[in-house]
Amino acid sequence: MPRIIGYLRLNQGQPDNRAQLHTAGATELIEELPAEGQNEAPRLQQLLTVLGRGDTLVVPSLQTLANSTRQLQERVATLDAA
Repeated sequence: MPRIIGYLRLNQGQPDNRAQLHTAGATELIEELPAEGQNEAPRLQQLLTVLGRGDTLVVPSLQTLANSTRQLQERVATLDAA
């Protein structure tokens, strides 16, 4: 059965978007608390490997998925391959 999964990076000083993701239909939330200066997102990487055909990934903004256009293209390619 397809799932709607929300992904959220919890950065200090930024709004909490949990309610926004639930409003968008997310029934599961994956939260990431990045370390200071850390660009990697291990929970996102793991999530990208378990999303299946028909699943929906909900994020508050594209910046949540990637820090650059190239990184966004790579992550979208990973989703397309699923």
